[in-house]
Amino acid sequence: IRMVSGGSGAWWEQVRMPRRASRDHLDVMFSPAYTTPLFRKVPSVVAIHDVSFAARPDWFRTREGMRRRWLSRQAAQHSSAIITISEFSRRELVERFGIAASKIHVIPPGVTAPRISSSPERQPATVLFAGSIFNRRHVPHLIRAFALVAQRHPEARLEIAGDNRSYPRQDLGQVIRYEGLEGRARWRSWVAEEELNPLYGRARAFAFLSEYEGLGLTPLEALAAGVPPVVLDTPVARES
Repeated sequence: IRMVSGGSGAWWEQVRMPRRASRDHLDVMFSPAYTTPLFRKVPSVVAIHDVSFAARPDWFRTREGMRRRWLSRQAAQHSSAIITISEFSRRELVERFGIAASKIHVIPPGVTAPRISSSPERQPATVLFAGSIFNRRHVPHLIRAFALVAQRHPEARLEIAGDNRSYPRQDLGQVIRYEGLEGRARWRSWVAEEELNPLYGRARAFAFLSEYEGLGLTPLEALAAGVPPVVLDTPVARES
């Protein structure tokens, strides 16, 4: 293991890291997150989980979207092989980046079942969402839909666990207050694993209303925990 100091931006990836790597005479370079050094002397394999930044540029800030689209397209075109996580993402890479399907290898990631008690105490109507919060996952819609459920089921609770990475910014706290759900709906930007596992154990349903994913791991975690997920009818949801 060789640690290469520096930041996490494009300069570190494209300049500092490959300079250090060249000293080790690598046979192949694996880049696990969408981009890879473009000026290198060894073959590379890059993992690209999805191309949401190309499919829906409006979900990204202008500069960030341009950087992601250009670097990921270049990485896909110049790498010896691409790893992705679903047949849906393979089709997206072919259609949006013009990559030959034979160059793309689908390797679905494994899912570790949440560790919950053998006889979890499930609350009558607890709905769980877990995952980073992006606009495409429609968490404000989930809150509004839950408000209708809460009117008929006073015992119902909504648990939301995930960092707010939405753009344009969505104010989840404001939506909860507007719907009068203080004390009924709880949003936490980060939950430790020892806290998340009991949430899976208490949930009666898992809501994941995403319109675009490379795969979507948290609905699969819910299934592994015995919690039925509610998802949008999308190609990758049907594939999963």
